[in-house]
Amino acid sequence: MADLRVLHVNDQAGWGGGELQTFLLIQQLEAMGVENHALVRRGGMLDLRLGDLLPAPRRHSIPGALWTLAPLVLRGLRSRVDVVHAHTGRATQCLAWAGDRPTVAHRRIPDRPGPRGLRRLSGVELVLCVSREILRRLEALPWPNGRKPRLACVHSAAHLPETATSLLPLEGAPVLGFMGHFRHHKGLDLLLEALPTVLKAYPGLVLHLAGEGPEEARLKHLAMGLASAVRFHPLPKEPAAFLGALDLFTMPSREEGLGSVALLSQALAVPVLATRAGGIPEGVRHGETGWLVEADNARALAEGLVHALADKERLHAWGAAGPAWIADNFSAASMARGTLRHYRELLDWPCP
Repeated sequence: MADLRVLHVNDQAGWGGGELQTFLLIQQLEAMGVENHALVRRGGMLDLRLGDLLPAPRRHSIPGALWTLAPLVLRGLRSRVDVVHAHTGRATQCLAWAGDRPTVAHRRIPDRPGPRGLRRLSGVELVLCVSREILRRLEALPWPNGRKPRLACVHSAAHLPETATSLLPLEGAPVLGFMGHFRHHKGLDLLLEALPTVLKAYPGLVLHLAGEGPEEARLKHLAMGLASAVRFHPLPKEPAAFLGALDLFTMPSREEGLGSVALLSQALAVPVLATRAGGIPEGVRHGETGWLVEADNARALAEGLVHALADKERLHAWGAAGPAWIADNFSAASMARGTLRHYRELLDWPCP
């Protein structure tokens, strides 16, 4: 019989990095003997994926239009669990209804919380940060009435496919790529600005951008003069098939919590060119599994890309070093062990 029961709350309908990490955590905790319950959006991707993992009595869902009722549902469930863990900002709003149950909020973004968000977090007992940089920024905040919660860092995990994946046939020599959301903080406009300089050194290079988001139309407009060297793709159903076909993955972010796609790329033995933004330097070893450059700087991106691609043997060595680095530091099992340790500390239970 499980000695620890946890309710996970996630309101998202889609399948982003936070939902993947929520699923991986529940999956690993189940394997460790924890009794997991979930309160999620009905019909969302997480709801569907958890159907194969958790028995029906431990799965609870609410239609998106009725999510405002989630606090009431949580209040009815709290007697069944020992800890309530909110995985999104909106889910964190429900924690005030957890009664005497210890509460945990996940913080995946490096942005400074607004006054309302800060007040909400100040009422939580533990905030788990996906990078030390996020933790550092939260430590420095002026918490209302001095009510700073416990802060801890548990890195997100890289998730490799369980079966071998056929690589996508991506054109280019070399093949450069990005996968993720097309948003301003991802810095893809800077990457396109840097590309002409890189093409002078590598005229056969093709940049493949896989994703979607509010910046898509603007990025396609910026790429019009580079049509022969840029390809846009939808988010792939099998990320490893896209990432594994790259010679170099690039993450030109202006800001980033940790950079989970960069972790996955390294796990697949694909080297990474990224910026020193947010928690990225915690996940990419400069000069060992990839190369880091100044953030928000197109010139630095161009120089870094030219440097990274200049030596094929070095590029191969960076890629070869990636899998062991990720396995040792960013596995789903280590993420679950770290999270479980913090649960037990909140409850003042001994850690085995």
